[in-house]
Amino acid sequence: MRGFIEERDKVRFTVVFRGREMEHPDQGRQIFTRVKERMIDLALLESEDSRMEGGRLSLMFTPKR
Repeated sequence: MRGFIEERDKVRFTVVFRGREMEHPDQGRQIFTRVKERMIDLALLESEDSRMEGGRLSLMFTPKR
């Protein structure tokens, strides 16, 4: 992910839940928090779709200028 951001590309980070994993969206949000903390030095958060939509949670990162 860092490699793409360093080359000035946008990155979408998606967590996909399957089956019984759908009952624990809080764990997906914990993963999002860790990813955001690690990427804050290189990227801006363009959009955060933190609602469950078809078993997916997504983040869109764009490079800092």
